[in-house]
Amino acid sequence: MSKRLIMNLVAVCLAVLSLYCGLTATDPYAVAAGSVGVTSWTKVSLSIVFGLAAFIALWVSSKISAKVPQG
Repeated sequence: MSKRLIMNLVAVCLAVLSLYCGLTATDPYAVAAGSVGVTSWTKVSLSIVFGLAAFIALWVSSKISAKVPQG
């Protein structure tokens, strides 16, 4: 497998982790029950970190593909 493909797979995994953390940060059952403060700020922080890591992995992947000679 090429380095670019590996970096793209890493970026996809990080993006999925970011989405998972972001979508599960708030407990919908607690919101429906009227609880206050049901957001997990740890998951929100992880979502942001995983999103940035996915962006960096895609950026590194594009730099790797730019080095590959054509032809």
